[in-house]
Amino acid sequence: MRACFVVALIAALWAGGATAQALTQTAYWEWQDDRPGFGGFSGLEVSADGTEFTAISDAGFFLTGRFSRAGDMPLAVRDSTLGPMQNILGTPVDAMQRDAEGLAIAEDDTVYVSFELDARVWRYGDISGPPEYLPMTWEFRGFNANQGLEALAIDPDGALFVIPEVDKISPRSWRVFVFRDGAWSQILHLPKRDGFRPVGADFGPDGWFYLLERDFHGARGFSSRIRRWQLGEDGFAGEEVLMTSQPGQYDNLEGLAAWRDEDGKTRLIAISDDNYKFFQRTEFVEFTVNE
Repeated sequence: MRACFVVALIAALWAGGATAQALTQTAYWEWQDDRPGFGGFSGLEVSADGTEFTAISDAGFFLTGRFSRAGDMPLAVRDSTLGPMQNILGTPVDAMQRDAEGLAIAEDDTVYVSFELDARVWRYGDISGPPEYLPMTWEFRGFNANQGLEALAIDPDGALFVIPEVDKISPRSWRVFVFRDGAWSQILHLPKRDGFRPVGADFGPDGWFYLLERDFHGARGFSSRIRRWQLGEDGFAGEEVLMTSQPGQYDNLEGLAAWRDEDGKTRLIAISDDNYKFFQRTEFVEFTVNE
């Protein structure tokens, strides 16, 4: 195995105006690894203290590990484990089941994974073992292949929130499907803006709902955006745009996770999906929220 970590501190984001002050980038590093199946990471979760992580890939692999830090600065990954995700029969997921996109981990360590190709959510007691299906809702059957359930998050009460990548039913907003008390019982909405699509989400320790979005600009690469909302009885409110990157500033950021550092500040970590292309990168990018 070969691993290479590149760390750079950047004082300000490239995006201008007030958006540049909402987040401060505190770390960036690239990870190269020769293990078969490494890459394509589309979902990310980190522990409450930011020391451990779990990621999932489009090709049906899971990755777990620990961040090695100097002070509170992420410098590398250590003790990582890469393995195939299993289906309900306890065998590796096949080609039609592999497209894992969203990841959420409950306080009791139960792991939830949403899938894009065959829209569904699976629940894992252990990410290395077999899962069980969550009940379906008829709306999931209306998503096209490779445009299904993309972003997944879990709130402090254990309710799941999942968002499709493409939602043609709702032209001006993204439908957010909520799984609570054993059933899909509610649909909320988030506004669509400027051609960006949702790719990752998490509830922060500060109570905000954070959404990572992506746009593709052909040869110029990807741009990313992070928005956040408060969740109340009437749905999402108080929208804020925290960051909009320039095309090519980052690679294809798809997974997002939030944690609280020793100073009580919310940190956001994003991971990129290199699509198993030699000209793309597996990146971790970390931000501190300037509240």
